[in-house]
Amino acid sequence: LRYLISCLLPSQSQSRAMGCGASAGDNSSDISEPVCLTPGCGKPTWNGQPNEYCSTSCKTSHTPQAWSAPSDSGGTLCARPGCTRPSWNGQPGEYCGKTCKRMVDDGDVPLCSRNGCGKPTWNGKTDEYCSMACRTADGASSQQVFGTQVDPVMFADIQSQFNDKWKASGSPPKIKSIWFVEDPKLMKRYEDYCASIGDVPVKGFGKNPGNQQRRFHATKLGCTFDGKPCSNTSSCYVCSIIKTGFKSSKAGSTAGTRFGAGIYCSSTSSKAYQYGKEAMFVVGVACGNCDVSSSSGGLTPGTHSRIVNNSDDECVVFDDAAIVPRYLILF
Repeated sequence: LRYLISCLLPSQSQSRAMGCGASAGDNSSDISEPVCLTPGCGKPTWNGQPNEYCSTSCKTSHTPQAWSAPSDSGGTLCARPGCTRPSWNGQPGEYCGKTCKRMVDDGDVPLCSRNGCGKPTWNGKTDEYCSMACRTADGASSQQVFGTQVDPVMFADIQSQFNDKWKASGSPPKIKSIWFVEDPKLMKRYEDYCASIGDVPVKGFGKNPGNQQRRFHATKLGCTFDGKPCSNTSSCYVCSIIKTGFKSSKAGSTAGTRFGAGIYCSSTSSKAYQYGKEAMFVVGVACGNCDVSSSSGGLTPGTHSRIVNNSDDECVVFDDAAIVPRYLILF
């Protein structure tokens, strides 16, 4: 508006012959006017004052808006943990509005339960963790209840590992549910065995003591599992393992013993799936010092497991305490 007025009512210092189309040599053009805050606009502010906009439309497009509901299109969500509204500009790492940003800046967000972490919880709720890494490091598995389905964080974590490690052609099967089946007595036996190995070189995401890894083992399901192991353990191998743990004495009864008469598991989900297409365990296995070979005989002295030297990265252990069922995937 001011710009138009200046064109209609030129100052006395301007030449009437030049009108609004002042030349580069016109001294009046040296007087700069405040421009709109919107980047790239370049128009004068609506009231001639600095730090303003040229119009309502520019102000609206440049100012974060408060959203009242999530986007049906499934856009990027607000960066504040627990908020389900879209970010104000549809970009990741942004907030839905000033309120959520202020909550994070002021520290008004529940933090991870692991001491020293300091990150917001994954769901914006108290007494939770920021990620599965912190949950595992804090030993939070004991907080889960035997025979119950895992929470969304653990489900997503296991599903991600399963899908990422699927090497067969085609898409991996859909996971229907994941159950927590960690027996305290079996877990104690496993932990004692890991401690007996001590700290050794660790592969990938493993941890000490014992070079502990998380791998897959599939077998026959003979019941409709609902969290409680069935009584027909002679035909339901899943429930038998949940109750008594893995037994190397059973080696060869349902699968071969090509790499030794031990208990097999694999980091490759598609390999494990070949041995049971209804259910699959997620196991904890103490690999310790590894005998990397394709031998079918005894372990090399000083080693605790055999890592088969093939693309499926199979692991064979020969001590029942070296492996424990922790989660059960149902397809």
